[in-house]
Amino acid sequence: MDNQYIEEIHKKLVNEVTDMHYRWQLYCEVYGGSQEEFTLLNTSGSNFFYYVRHLMVDQMALSFSKLTDPNRTKIRGSFVENLSLKQIHVFANETKNSELLDIILPIYKELEENCAHFRLLRNKRIAHGDLNHAMKVADEPLPGISQLYVETALENLRRYMNAIEMHYFNSETAYDIITSPINNGGIQLMRVLAKGQHA
Repeated sequence: MDNQYIEEIHKKLVNEVTDMHYRWQLYCEVYGGSQEEFTLLNTSGSNFFYYVRHLMVDQMALSFSKLTDPNRTKIRGSFVENLSLKQIHVFANETKNSELLDIILPIYKELEENCAHFRLLRNKRIAHGDLNHAMKVADEPLPGISQLYVETALENLRRYMNAIEMHYFNSETAYDIITSPINNGGIQLMRVLAKGQHA
């Protein structure tokens, strides 16, 4: 794994993390507002917005699970490389970059712990159908995912990514400062719904 290859992997990870923050911003613009806005959604298509809300949270759970997957997976006797954060660990180990590992491994451990609910949902309900949970006879119900839970994991992810970027490129990315194209985001959707209701 040479420097150019790991830079390309890093770019792909940056794109994925940026997209996750943008998707979460859209979610918050639509579902993170006031009680008045919540009522507006319920009176403008409650079933639709209910399902979209759950799909968006599930997509975040999948994204976090993929990023914290092992660097490779064994499928039918051969290994397939994954686009996961652990590719950075492998490269740092191969290049004996103990300085970077000392920085990112504690952050990664915290991120992995904060992704436990995402991985459980991915393995038991989203990507696979666990029979005991489907039949509601499991010892413990599957966890819910709160807005705070997602935002805590995103904060951990930003710290991890920026620690790598600072180490290799002496820069950081403001993942949490994203501007939607004008009239193209969740805020515009809420405005249109409000105008429609008033009309």
